[in-house]
Amino acid sequence: RTASEALAYSAIGQAGYILIGLGVGGPVGLAAAALYALVNALGKTVLFLAAGLRGPLVGLAFAVGALSVAGIPPAPGFLGKLAILRAGLAADSLLLVGVIVLGSALSFVYMFQIYQRDFWRDAAPAPPRRGAPVLVLGLAGLVVALGLWPEPLLALVAHLAGGLAPAEARP
Repeated sequence: RTASEALAYSAIGQAGYILIGLGVGGPVGLAAAALYALVNALGKTVLFLAAGLRGPLVGLAFAVGALSVAGIPPAPGFLGKLAILRAGLAADSLLLVGVIVLGSALSFVYMFQIYQRDFWRDAAPAPPRRGAPVLVLGLAGLVVALGLWPEPLLALVAHLAGGLAPAEARP
């Protein structure tokens, strides 16, 4: 299986976290779903763009995206998974919390396997794609910046979640 195929399959599982937030609902669940959707989309974009490319800088960018999708601090994906975990706790569901924790551990394992296969082993060089490494590195830099300074992202998500809440739940 290629990295792109594995990433596509993992996107299905990652969408489950968004559904957890939506299922919990309320301000906590909606904010968690919005935050997770944004940070996961950014991390997956880095991963899909880096798939098939080679080189140490692209490998570093892939690692940044993988750590974010796996939910490892200080990447913004950690904030997304933490928000989903809080939504599970708000629903008073230990089963849901257990599924979130197990899914996060599995995310780390398969992300590491893709990274190991594509960037640690001697893989055949990929055909060059003009501009792709620059875009991958720029987006990976954005992932790092949002992980280190998440306040603007959190403010945006709070605003989005407020707009998603039913009218009677708004202040």
